[in-house]
Amino acid sequence: MCSIAGMINLNKNKIKGLEQKLEVLNKIQKHRGPDGQGIWKNKREFVGLAHQRLSIIDIHNGKQPMRDEAGNWVCFNGEIPSPYPTASRLSPPPNFRFLSQKLINLAR
Repeated sequence: MCSIAGMINLNKNKIKGLEQKLEVLNKIQKHRGPDGQGIWKNKREFVGLAHQRLSIIDIHNGKQPMRDEAGNWVCFNGEIPSPYPTASRLSPPPNFRFLSQKLINLAR
């Protein structure tokens, strides 16, 4: 199963060395998702996410953290049963370039 870690400074002050700290978090959780990794940090660098991926559905896509065209970000861990029918029921139907469970969650 995938793994997610993150850091936040509740005072909204920049976390020094945030990217390196997120990379360390990914190294620690690598055993949870050997198929890929990603990090995200906000512009002011007081929030960051680290993600290790275990690919089951749509092995070649679905890298996380994932951003949609509106600029929203998601880091998701879990399973959506029957992702293809779920995607077809979204309103309006999304124009996906690829399909992954994470992308469906972001489109909701």
